[in-house]
Amino acid sequence: MKFFKYILIVLVLNLSLQANLDDGFYFGVSIYKFDKSSQSRTKRSVLKIMEEWEKLFDKKIKIIFIENEENLLKDFKKFEKMNAIITFTTFYLKNKEELKKYSVKPFIVSAGESKKTSYYLVANKNSNIKLIKDLKNKTFSYYTVDKGYSIWLDYLIRKNLNTSLHEIIKKKNNVSKDKKLLLDVYFNKSDFTVVSKIIYDDMILLNPSIRKNLTIIEKSKPMFFFGLGLLHKDTSPELIDLFIKIFESGEFNKKFSEVYKLLNLYGIQKSSYEELKDLDDFYDEYKELKKSNK
Repeated sequence: MKFFKYILIVLVLNLSLQANLDDGFYFGVSIYKFDKSSQSRTKRSVLKIMEEWEKLFDKKIKIIFIENEENLLKDFKKFEKMNAIITFTTFYLKNKEELKKYSVKPFIVSAGESKKTSYYLVANKNSNIKLIKDLKNKTFSYYTVDKGYSIWLDYLIRKNLNTSLHEIIKKKNNVSKDKKLLLDVYFNKSDFTVVSKIIYDDMILLNPSIRKNLTIIEKSKPMFFFGLGLLHKDTSPELIDLFIKIFESGEFNKKFSEVYKLLNLYGIQKSSYEELKDLDDFYDEYKELKKSNK
C-alpha cells in the first residue's frame, strides 16, 4: 500500500505546455521512485481520486506524471505546466531556496493529527547499541523509497563522530516498505534503522511484543512531514482563495477520509514557512557538517 501514499505527495498542476493555469487545477504526480508495476497502479489510483475531486469542486483538473525530480523543479518554476506541487521532504530540503522564491501558501500532507513528526533511531537490543558511536560496523536497515531517514541519521553521525554513515556501517539492507524497517531489526536481519514516530507507534500498536527487542537510541525534533504542498506565486488569486477554502473548510479531508485511512494519512493542513524553520535550520547545519567532514 505504500505506493498509494505518494499519490498525495508530489502534487503539481498541469497537462500541456499550453495549459491555461487560470482555468482550473493541473495536478502532476511524481512516480520516479517506483517500479513499473507500482507506477501503473499509482496512475490508476490518482486518476480515480482526481475525477472525484473535479466533481466535488466543479473545477477543471488535469494530471501529468513526473518521472524525475529535475523536471519537477524546472516545470514548477517556469509556470507553464503547473501551478502547485506536493513534494517529498528531501526534495523540499534540496531545493528550498528556489522553491520559496516561486511559491506561496505552503500546506502539509500529514500522516497524523500533528502536522509534523519525529524520527527515531531504533536498534535491536541484542546489537549492544546504546550510543551513536556504537553504530560502527553494524548493519543498517535502509528505506529505499525516500532518503529522509538516512539524511537525519547521517547528520547524527557527522555531528557526533565527525564522519559519515557510509564510512561506519558494515552493511546496508534495502527495504522498500517503511513498516518493514522495524521488523527487519526485530528479526535480527539488521542491527538498527530509522523510522518516523508514526510508523513506530503504529507497529507497536499492531504488535506490542516487538517493543521487547527494540530500543530507541535517539529522537529528532517533530519537524518532518509526509508531504509539503506549494502553490506557485503566479497562480490566480481566485484559484488560491478556492484552494485555501477547500482545506480550511475541512470538506476535502472529510470527502477523502476513508482514502486517508487506507494510506495511513491524516489529511492536508495549512502551514507556513515560519513553521518549517526547525527543518530548515536542521538541513542548513547538516550541509555545514558535510563540508567540515570532507
